Amino acid sequence: VAETEAEGTKTGWKLIRIPMLAFSEEGAPDWNDVPTFRMRFESESTDLQTIKIAKIELVENDWQEMGVAQKDTLGVFTEDPVFSVEVINTDESIDYKSSLDNLDLILEHDEYNDVDMKEQALVLSFLANPDFNSNDSESAEGGIESEHAALIKNTFPSLGDKANSYFAYEKMEMFIHGGDPDGDPVCPYCDTDSSEVEFLFRMGKDDRNYYEIRQPIYEGWDEKNHLDISIDKLTQLKIPTIESPAEKLLDAGFDGFTSIGMNQENGCVGADETPFGGGFESMRYEIVLDSLNVAPDSAFYQLFYGKEEGDSLMICGQNWWDEKGCKSCTSTDPNGDDFNDCGSDKICSDDENYSFPDSDGSEDNGEWDEGEGIENNNRYDQSDFNGDGIISAGEAEIALEDFDGDEIYSPHPAYDYENDLYFWGDAGDIANACGNCTHLQIKGNPSINNVQTVVMGVINNRSHRIFGKVLVNELRMTGVKQQRGRSYRVKGSLEFADLMSVSGDYKRKDADFHKLQQRLGTGSSDESYSATLKFHPNKILPTRWGIKTPVSISYSNNIGTPKYHPGSDILTDANDPDFDISTIQTITEKRTFSTSFKKTSRSTNWFIKRSLDNIDLNFSAKNTKKSNNQILNEIAEEYTTSSNYSYKFGKENYLSPFAFTKDWLFIGSILGEARYYYTPDKFSAKISFVEKDSRKIQRVSPDDTTKSYSFNMDRSFSLNHK
Repeated sequence: VAETEAEGTKTGWKLIRIPMLAFSEEGAPDWNDVPTFRMRFESESTDLQTIKIAKIELVENDWQEMGVAQKDTLGVFTEDPVFSVEVINTDESIDYKSSLDNLDLILEHDEYNDVDMKEQALVLSFLANPDFNSNDSESAEGGIESEHAALIKNTFPSLGDKANSYFAYEKMEMFIHGGDPDGDPVCPYCDTDSSEVEFLFRMGKDDRNYYEIRQPIYEGWDEKNHLDISIDKLTQLKIPTIESPAEKLLDAGFDGFTSIGMNQENGCVGADETPFGGGFESMRYEIVLDSLNVAPDSAFYQLFYGKEEGDSLMICGQNWWDEKGCKSCTSTDPNGDDFNDCGSDKICSDDENYSFPDSDGSEDNGEWDEGEGIENNNRYDQSDFNGDGIISAGEAEIALEDFDGDEIYSPHPAYDYENDLYFWGDAGDIANACGNCTHLQIKGNPSINNVQTVVMGVINNRSHRIFGKVLVNELRMTGVKQQRGRSYRVKGSLEFADLMSVSGDYKRKDADFHKLQQRLGTGSSDESYSATLKFHPNKILPTRWGIKTPVSISYSNNIGTPKYHPGSDILTDANDPDFDISTIQTITEKRTFSTSFKKTSRSTNWFIKRSLDNIDLNFSAKNTKKSNNQILNEIAEEYTTSSNYSYKFGKENYLSPFAFTKDWLFIGSILGEARYYYTPDKFSAKISFVEKDSRKIQRVSPDDTTKSYSFNMDRSFSLNHK
């Protein structure tokens, strides 16, 4: 309940908020269908009283409570009926309005009515439940439990083409208030110098791609509370995670092959080349045996299986294992390195040689112990076999993908393998990126220009439950970047009389260049150049021939370089020696050739006049090469040949059989002037051939080529008659 004030005097008007969860249910009500409601007022006074009601309304918040979860994983959320997200504003709380004096905040003022416009903040409320019953296991105590976090969430639609507007700003900021300005003036969970209660702020596309920041919460609108994110510094922290990504462990043992799946073991342990056994990349042990018509329980030394597409595969059996002393090698675990928790003696309870449990307690303890197999033991195994003090290839398990090329698994120091994210826990390393934050996490591949989800919450690092409120206000982008963009063009031409002309053109436009009526640039720098040669060989032929045979040759090249990596907020660097910028550039290269033949004069020769004089010939060829961040190479060729022929018959090819009636009355003017043409007025024909051939290779599958070919012929004839 909040009562408004006017000039320090209470007005009597009160705002009463009733949470929907506070209503008791009768029957099966639905909040989407409320046709009636009933109100009852009780008073002990017998005097006449008046109650004024301004309005009754159902309100909701775009922010939704996610619930409460363990702070380290934030995986499974539990609904807490006491934890809620609310709003507080200057019209309803004079204490909140007074607290804003500590902020660099200018309230909007209505000059006409001489009043300040309403200013409001979002409230994360985790107060104590006044109805809590400690004897009732289902009664909610309220607050936030130790080592837990309470979060809220809001989702936003994609901005589409406007998403790049985020890049126009330097910072993202937000005010944060510790405590309840409308209640207890002392924050019950805040400390003056340090805080064990943190504010969590997460932004990204979804729960698999996001930035997350955690920072302490202090009392009031303390400057150390306020969110201060540098967009450029934040995205720069992500660059090392892309250039040197975290390797994932292949928990297969020292042999590098598993006993399940497609990369199977071959059982040849103790060999000079493969002391821990080898394997196949695409064949399973039992499939090789089946192909050789050998039973899995057969005793053999070595067998070879020849494949059509490669060398023979060698597998070893029981006789080999007996010679090498491999007691754990079997047809299901050929290299004998599977973890089975059988203890240090490697003899399981279902083995015929089993006598009694291991005396050291290593058997069936749920943990890996010395002497047990190391494949799938959920740990990184390594051993300095040659004693040189360096773990090298063959002395450790390998990675699923070896990014650093050392042939062993190298754990990433800044990667949380349990939660699958990168983290920074030293405030000094991230102060330039997020101000007073103490912890930064990056999961997946988030991007500032693709923020569709924002999560905020309170984390309790204390050893006891905390109660109170946290206010957030004015989440905003600040500091418009003053970036210079250039655009220029050079054009020239050279003519050699009417015989030949050469022209060239060069253009360049920076990614930040834009017109005055535009807010942002295109986000891509474009550079293009072209050259055209036009030649008229008919100029050296006799003029009386009337022949035109123009020849045109042109070349153009256009390169578009994005300012940011596609789908990311990381700036591109064309000078980076470790990155091939052409893999994300849009490159288009065109070559064209065209010529034609046409006569403009009329010959006196009867045959030439009716044939060559009426023929037009055209030919063109075009070659285009393209590549971009998705297409490795695309080549398209097009050839077009066409010919036109048209002949117009004489205008005097007609008969006037009724010319003698031209002087007759009435009908003479009609019949006497009638003409009947015995030849067509015009005959025309056209034929064209178009041949197209293209080949496209995608970057995701460089070994596959998509081919397309077409050959089309069009013919048309027309005959006009009067």
